[in-house]
Amino acid sequence: MDNLKKFIKLLNSLVTITKNKGEHFKSNAYIKAINELNKYLKSTPSSEEILSTQDLKKLKIPGLGKTILEKYEEFLNTGTLEVIEREKTNPVNIFTNIYGIGPVKAKELVNTKNIQTLEELRMQQDNIQENKLPLLNSKQKIGLKYYEDLLKRIPREEIERFKVLLTTNFNETLTENNENYENNKFEIVGSFRRNKSESGDIDLIITSYSKNKLIYERFIEKLKSKQIIIELLSNGESKCLTIGKLPDTDAIPRRIDFLYAFPDEYAFSILYFTGSKEFNTGMRQHALNVGLTLNEHGFHKITTTNSVRSKEEKIHKIFKTEKDIFDFLYMEYKEPHERINEDSVILTLPLEEIKTKIAHYKDGEVQKPPENETLVVQEAELKEAELKEAELKEAELKAAELKATELKEAELKAAELKEAELKEAELKEAELKEAELKEAELKAAELKAAELKEAELKEAELKEAELKEAEEPIEPIEPIEPPENTTLVFDPPLEQKKKKTVTLKTQKTETTQKPKVKTLKKDIKKIKNEVLENIEKLKSEGITSLAILSIEELTQMLIEAANDYYASEFKENTLLTDNEFDILRDYILTKDPKNKVALDQHTQVKLDSSKVKLPYQMWSMDKIKPDTSALDKFKQVYKGPYVISAKLDGVSALYSTENEQANLYTRGDGKYGHLLNHLIPYLKLPTEKNITLRGELMIKEELFKMKYKGQFSNSRNFISGLVNRKKLTPLEEEILKDIDFVTYEVIMPANLTPSQQYNKALELNTITVKNIQEIDYAELTNEYLSSKLLEYRESYDYSIDGIICIDDNVYPRIEKNPVHAFAFKMVLTDQEIEALVVDVLWTVSSNGLIKPRVQFEPVTIGGVTITYATGFNAKFILDNNIGLGALVKLIRSGDVIPYIEKVLIPAQAPLMPNSDEYEYSWNATKKDIVLLNIKKDPRVIEKTIVKFFTDLEIDGLGEKNIKKIINSGANTIEKIIIMNIEDLKKVEGFKEKLASKVYTSIQTQVKKASTAQLASACNIFGQGFAEKTIKAILEAHPTILTSNASEEEKITQVKGIKGFADKTARQFVKAIPEFNSFMEKIRPLKEDLKEDLKEDLKEDLKEDLKEDLKEDLKEEPKEDLKEEQEISPLKNKVLVLSDFDKSLYTKKEITNEIIKLGAKVEPSITKETNILVVGNLLKNTTKITKAKKNSAIEIIQLDNFLEKYLPHMHL
Repeated sequence: MDNLKKFIKLLNSLVTITKNKGEHFKSNAYIKAINELNKYLKSTPSSEEILSTQDLKKLKIPGLGKTILEKYEEFLNTGTLEVIEREKTNPVNIFTNIYGIGPVKAKELVNTKNIQTLEELRMQQDNIQENKLPLLNSKQKIGLKYYEDLLKRIPREEIERFKVLLTTNFNETLTENNENYENNKFEIVGSFRRNKSESGDIDLIITSYSKNKLIYERFIEKLKSKQIIIELLSNGESKCLTIGKLPDTDAIPRRIDFLYAFPDEYAFSILYFTGSKEFNTGMRQHALNVGLTLNEHGFHKITTTNSVRSKEEKIHKIFKTEKDIFDFLYMEYKEPHERINEDSVILTLPLEEIKTKIAHYKDGEVQKPPENETLVVQEAELKEAELKEAELKEAELKAAELKATELKEAELKAAELKEAELKEAELKEAELKEAELKEAELKAAELKAAELKEAELKEAELKEAELKEAEEPIEPIEPIEPPENTTLVFDPPLEQKKKKTVTLKTQKTETTQKPKVKTLKKDIKKIKNEVLENIEKLKSEGITSLAILSIEELTQMLIEAANDYYASEFKENTLLTDNEFDILRDYILTKDPKNKVALDQHTQVKLDSSKVKLPYQMWSMDKIKPDTSALDKFKQVYKGPYVISAKLDGVSALYSTENEQANLYTRGDGKYGHLLNHLIPYLKLPTEKNITLRGELMIKEELFKMKYKGQFSNSRNFISGLVNRKKLTPLEEEILKDIDFVTYEVIMPANLTPSQQYNKALELNTITVKNIQEIDYAELTNEYLSSKLLEYRESYDYSIDGIICIDDNVYPRIEKNPVHAFAFKMVLTDQEIEALVVDVLWTVSSNGLIKPRVQFEPVTIGGVTITYATGFNAKFILDNNIGLGALVKLIRSGDVIPYIEKVLIPAQAPLMPNSDEYEYSWNATKKDIVLLNIKKDPRVIEKTIVKFFTDLEIDGLGEKNIKKIINSGANTIEKIIIMNIEDLKKVEGFKEKLASKVYTSIQTQVKKASTAQLASACNIFGQGFAEKTIKAILEAHPTILTSNASEEEKITQVKGIKGFADKTARQFVKAIPEFNSFMEKIRPLKEDLKEDLKEDLKEDLKEDLKEDLKEDLKEEPKEDLKEEQEISPLKNKVLVLSDFDKSLYTKKEITNEIIKLGAKVEPSITKETNILVVGNLLKNTTKITKAKKNSAIEIIQLDNFLEKYLPHMHL
């Protein structure tokens, strides 16, 4: 069949040529012939050659007309086709191969400009045309510049070098952006992934499971800055086409294309762009056969009506890997190199059975077909039915497939001529699809919300019909117009009116409606429960819980929270706090910047029949962050002068005496609020006519703490509970005297500037919000606002959660947050910034300790973007209530790792480790939590293995490669050490070169390692036993590991060494048998273990000082440390150590290690001091106070110091 296969290749070339000429009918005819010939080859595995046109004609293959048969005759006679040979030198085809030049432009160059060669095109590329533009645009010039280079094939070895280079820069990008490696990945796809020896270009698919698309963008920026990317051809929302090269001076420029795939589409993108084209065609055809469409974005169901296919809903199922996609289609999984052509598509079930299973797929599972259906289909009949269907509908199927997606054309282009214009079209289509998908999800969320509202309304109507008694909704109060010159009279406290009794006649049809009502109630309850469950997960698990949710689900959460947040204003505890609500809203906007609900969360709030329409809408304020350019942008539009005022944190209210009627309203959702007229007599409010004031119901903080703090968590909750009382007791009436209405806006009289409004409020003898006026343009800075916010927090009588800045001019009231003002809620200085906590991430150490890492909304300080800070230990998280929505103050002095200095606003509850994931208890110090079953925990085992090979500096064994080895089954240190080269080659990604390198390094490093090194690295002795500690024991008692002394005798020996307590001695001695067993397994040398240990100890004694740790610790010879000192960031630094008596290391031990690195340790702070190391940053010691006065001094906590500068001592 070789002749047919060669002929098919020629036909593929004809497809490209005819498409370039715009001859689409011919192109489609060739495509149809190719498909029919491929079908024939698949169904006829015979090796007999077709040696004549007559033999081919006798086969009666559909789609092979006179022209095709003539081409086959020519091929048999010449081995090629004249039209192809002729077109190879056609300048139109040559020019079409240049990036950015399509068939139309190519024809213009040849026919209109009479340009016939590349040399002529290069000479005329800058010629100015009649449209006053050069002949070629900038992208076309780039394509022409690199034309010859981009046609060259790329050897696999070169792509391997690119892969190493790209991986290094990708990991650097993750580190710089505080992202972990597990959540972000990329894959080089295409023919490289199919293990081909060469490729036409390099295609990367990138994803972020934390949905941080900035990683993709910053990765590309890094490659540009390092001149790895030398030209940018196009840069869309999720696809970037580039030209890049290796750093070598003589390296050839190559096409490198980057595609960002969302996590739920990553497996589909990898599958699609891996190919091969023929395999993809076969797999997509199988998907069509079972009622699905398959592309790089996922599966959609399809329906066929009158031979016309319609795309239906997307399959909502998590596909983590390519294998998941194969399994869903009931196909045998094929490794990339096995995906050759349509023959590689092998089904695991009969086609009709697959169709049935797919048809019944619903809600995440394959449902069984109805029991009364029988699916007995004979194989011969099935094949015959498929063949007939293919003959009848082939043309329609192909036409529909081509219309539905031009991806097939794009694949052909990429494989044959790499037509740049089609690639750009593919990019635009991908971006359009992405936009349509987001829009569809938003619409779905809005529709779901509308359906939920309608369902709730129906349920409410049903309840009303069943009730015999109900209350009438409070109608908006009509203004009362008393006679002129009368004194304004306040209404007495209101009591709600009783509603009229309503009796509804029962109709017979009600019985038929009841099942629907029950179903409706169930649906409402199910939806609401899912939303509430997601909200609870956000509060208990942090922002990472949102990663798996769709935009629709996130929007539903926001709608539910908004209903609770705005509508239930009198509740002491809302679903989400202010900060938690802001975090959810901001998260949605990062994923979907045009989300209508997030942009205007009032639009979906359910109306409460007890509310009235507000006379003036009461909108909120957009907030800006001090670490962004938001303030500068604001000042570009609004030139000042400005006023600032406190952002009060109470119950928002509106007071009006317009139309001779005094009314007091709550803010509600900003459009509808509750009437609080019964409170007016008890509040100190002005009685002037025709005024409307906006303010906050507040209580002075000192008064609240003195009288009410024991009963309420904060002053805001206290006021909310009080104003909700419809009937007031004498005691509550007395309490209301402590409540103030603090005015911050005068709506009537109208047309006043903000400063005039504050002055008017003072004239009315109302309590007016604290404010500063006449702030000029230059004075308004982030630093100025930060200083005032700190001042207001410290000195103001009332609780605040920020400050408000307003341009001091008259602006009309608009039905959205005002654009001429903003809220400022977080402090920024040179060394500190405030941030909202979004998560606490817990990781296990090799000692089984569970350590916290605090994640917060990204903030920038000193030009560095910070997303994480150490959580120190579990006690710190628990004691300070660090969880979702907590506001913390971060310190970053000099080059110090940022740390939490203070918790300004605690969360409702701390984010502790998930009990389903971690079983733990508190350790003896009550500072850390530790796993219950350390030795058997797979996370500890992995960390221990990584620690061992990292400590021994094994070449080629980084954390990722160690994980691959563990996954291959070698899950202990001993198993890895005894692996040979062949064993290592079986590990994923290990080739001969890497396997040999790792094997040799393991054998060399393990054999030369000292006993103390191995004892420390294997971690058998546990926490606190670093190499130096173990050396001290072995030096004092060289035979302690192998002697026949009893356990108690050995404990006594260790306790006799200076600095070793009973607990430490027992921990060491109890681990000796396990360590000896470990040594026997990994070092089976000819000498017995006892002699081996003695040899090691002799070497140890030669290398180390005799008196090290026996007496005072002394500095090791400088000549041995010269290289280490040269690269140390501590070289020539002056350090002061303070206040860490409870450390596992003595101050002397740490001093010795610091001196080794070329630094000095002084006893007190001086002007020469560079770093102060302390045990607890939260303690106000004399040294910390003194160091803070010098911004050049880095203040760092001990565990952070060890992690940063002395990692071998960090636990």
